[in-house]
Amino acid sequence: MGKTNKDIEKRRKQKREAERKRREQIKNNPEGYEKAKASESQPEELIKSLCCENKMEESCLEKRCDNCKQKKVTWNEINKKKSAVYKKWILVNEEIIVKGIKKTCKKYIKKDVICNKEKMMEALQHDLAKYMQHIANIRHQYQFIDTLKDSLEKQDVFVHMDFSENYQCKYIRKIQSAHFGGATPQISLIL
Repeated sequence: MGKTNKDIEKRRKQKREAERKRREQIKNNPEGYEKAKASESQPEELIKSLCCENKMEESCLEKRCDNCKQKKVTWNEINKKKSAVYKKWILVNEEIIVKGIKKTCKKYIKKDVICNKEKMMEALQHDLAKYMQHIANIRHQYQFIDTLKDSLEKQDVFVHMDFSENYQCKYIRKIQSAHFGGATPQISLIL
């Protein structure tokens, strides 16, 4: 049975949400670096330390540079077997009842992960590679947009639109189900 456009779009939305949570995991969890005893305690410092001469060049961020592709996070002396706790976004299945019918939906929750420090260090190293690729993509996109803006003629117009989110009509003073239910109208921009 083939996938419908709705199924494909739903899967894409889940992937985007998972990627956003992964980025947030790295960006907003400096206490995780400190608990694992990474030499640098902020994401930007950590990324710079893994790049040539602390410059965040695209090839370095994507690990294509010969000088820095083998660089790893420098850890301070720690007991790797000691227990540690950090927060992580996890996708869970949740059962809900809609109009008397039981349905399953997927939802991200922030959960405490308990493991030894060695496992936490491995998780950070894994997430960091994806985060560095994300930073490389952002930098590349900004450079391209700047180049495009600089090359505009007097009669040209630059329109930058982000379609990565679904914009919905929401009411501030409604109950929670009105905000998160599937029946909210969606706004689409058509040019």
